[in-house]
Amino acid sequence: VDDIKGLPLKEGKAKGEIIASNLTIATFLVGTDHFPSLNGKIIIFEDINEDIYKIDRMLTYLRMTKILDGIAGIGFGSFSNDPCESEWQELLINLIMDRLKEFNFPILFDLPIGHNRGNACIPLGYEATLNGNNGFLSIHTPLD
Repeated sequence: VDDIKGLPLKEGKAKGEIIASNLTIATFLVGTDHFPSLNGKIIIFEDINEDIYKIDRMLTYLRMTKILDGIAGIGFGSFSNDPCESEWQELLINLIMDRLKEFNFPILFDLPIGHNRGNACIPLGYEATLNGNNGFLSIHTPLD
């Protein structure tokens, strides 16, 4: 995978190591030895069949813990079994923008990452660029 297209929600360009996680799992790992440092990293969250109020609670909690303060950029993959639910997606976009409005990092939405068919493979630990200007997440293949 070289370039993955998403919907830009907040402009900017970030470069850093990529970490992808299920939002629920990541939230439960905060404060444990299993939660990685996010400083300078590009974070990709995905989840499935979570209600908006639960996603709200998780994003609010992550914001309150201050673990998002040092990240370079954030992307959101699939969050629903039904990609046709435009009203639900609009609610999710509004929630994301409201909960992350104080941050100055680029945000992408609707990346093909998650539990659904046609997902991109995200190699953890690789360098990546998240471009909120054109909507692309670019994975950089390491040189041998």
